[in-house]
Amino acid sequence: MGVIIPILPLYQLTTTTAFNASNALNNILIFLVWWGSHSILARSSFKRLVGLEHHPLDRPLFAIVAPFAWFISFHFWKPVSNCEAWDITNVSIPVLLVSGTVFTLGTFQVLALLYMLPDHVFGTQKHKYPPGHQLPPPKLITDFPYSIGT
Repeated sequence: MGVIIPILPLYQLTTTTAFNASNALNNILIFLVWWGSHSILARSSFKRLVGLEHHPLDRPLFAIVAPFAWFISFHFWKPVSNCEAWDITNVSIPVLLVSGTVFTLGTFQVLALLYMLPDHVFGTQKHKYPPGHQLPPPKLITDFPYSIGT
């Protein structure tokens, strides 16, 4: 048997064969952490409560909290049934290279798009304006390919 890369904590690297209600409840609670960071932080009432409504740190704060919630969701996930540890030594080098390249290019593309979008996670420009300044609405794009069907 090859080297096992512990994606989960070592005590979770076991094979299970029956449904485990405790693990299922754990996974639901972990999902609620992720949901809370994505849903509660987006609510205007919550932003008013903590003083972040129309604040320049609103989006950057979300950009910091969201990856931690994502990390918590996969690091503390527990198998519910019929799960085994993943052995990286059973994967061929070409498969690792191709999948690693696709992952790297996809990550770069997503981060680049988020950076290019105005007022989104990494592309926020609100810090350059005085408090309460409203940006004009963006121009509606009606050029090709968005003009198809009109």
